[in-house]
Amino acid sequence: MTLDEMKRKILSDRELVTEHTFQKREFRLLEMENMATVIVGARRIGKTSLMKHYAKQLITNGLSPNHICYLSFFTSADLDFSFSLIEDAYYGLYPELDKDADVWFFLDEVQGIKNWGGGVAHLMEAHPCHVIITGSSAKMLSTDIADEMRGRCIPLRFHPLSFSEFLDFNDIPHEEKETYSDSERNNLSKQFRLYMARSSYPQLYRNDDPELRKLVLNSYFDLTFSRDIIDRYDVSRSAMLRYLMRRMVKNSGAPYTIRKLVNVLESAGFKSSIALVSSYINMMKDSCFLKEITIYGTDKIKERNPKKLYTADHQMAVLFREFEASTGIILEHIILSVILRYSKLNPCYYRAADDFEVDFILSDDDGKPFHLIQVTDDFEKSREREIRALLQAMKETGLRRGIIISMDNNERIETESGVIEVIPAWTFALNAKIL
Repeated sequence: MTLDEMKRKILSDRELVTEHTFQKREFRLLEMENMATVIVGARRIGKTSLMKHYAKQLITNGLSPNHICYLSFFTSADLDFSFSLIEDAYYGLYPELDKDADVWFFLDEVQGIKNWGGGVAHLMEAHPCHVIITGSSAKMLSTDIADEMRGRCIPLRFHPLSFSEFLDFNDIPHEEKETYSDSERNNLSKQFRLYMARSSYPQLYRNDDPELRKLVLNSYFDLTFSRDIIDRYDVSRSAMLRYLMRRMVKNSGAPYTIRKLVNVLESAGFKSSIALVSSYINMMKDSCFLKEITIYGTDKIKERNPKKLYTADHQMAVLFREFEASTGIILEHIILSVILRYSKLNPCYYRAADDFEVDFILSDDDGKPFHLIQVTDDFEKSREREIRALLQAMKETGLRRGIIISMDNNERIETESGVIEVIPAWTFALNAKIL
């Protein structure tokens, strides 16, 4: 990309801001002088809209559009340049703003630009300005920032639509409270089932066509595969990677080991290795498309036991499961999303004696457990099993409270080992204070 081409891109991309409309999200954009704000999350969950909205608000509040440099790096063609070209092009267009501290750079999906962290750091050192960045690489929250930004950034995680946001998008009144009327309960339960069916992607919140939703989800899968993995890592064995990625999505929420995946790939005709499969799994996690949880325990226990991968969106989890009962796995994905969004504790899965398993245990950084959470879409059918597993886990961890997330059941079970609270999923999703 030449200097003139970058100048034209700056002018053209700014028009995307002034023409934008935006739906409010549950997100507080933190910004501080001499610090870049880095917003990270999966593709197509609304990061771009959030950034455009913030830029448009600045213009609405009186900032000249010339003070805003919004750039989208969505395609590979947009990435063929050094980061300094942005700086040269913008201040070439507006040299009078070189020392103006009220200049804003909005850089969308920046992770594909070489040395983006060093480029941003130099930009802030050379010019007084504000920098807001989005990306779909989990490393931007850790490795990239630590290596390149040298402590000059505010890292923020952006999530797909929550149930509360889904209700807002559909103009459904709601509030967080302890008691709901029968009509409120019925309506919120109905809306939660719609949320389960439509997914947490903003584009699908009102879409009632299952076939169209499936086409959109497939396109998002392909986008992540091509842009965030194949292009970014220059993967040559794309057929094997696609096969593996589809399998991890189809089996999301199920335990896996690298060795077993190697065997699966070789059975399918792909020559593989532990190192290669490990690298591919890390690429999938880095794209923010898949999130990993481990078994609860010491580092040695975690190393010896299978891990689990979950898709960022709950409907993506059943995209390739056409002939399987899927309500339970959808619900499990939603509950994990609630935990990751609202809790500062670390989720793992828990395996008790006699191979009883609890879906989630939440602990602090020192490993101290705080919550045990079991998820079921049919509590009446699985009641005995869910309670037995929770009681065993409570006994082993010393916790006196367990939670069962169901579709609509609401019950308090007193036992000698403690209390088990059975909570409807929509209640759990709306009342984050439970965590």
